[in-house]
Amino acid sequence: MKLKVLVNIFGRETSVEMDFSQVAKL
Repeated sequence: MKLKVLVNIFGRETSVEMDFSQVAKL
C-alpha cells in the first residue's frame, strides 16, 4: 500500500510517496 504524504521542506510543500511499511517504522 502506498501512502502519499505532504511534507514541509525548506518552507514549501512537497508530496512524498512511500510504502506504508516505511511509515510504520517512524
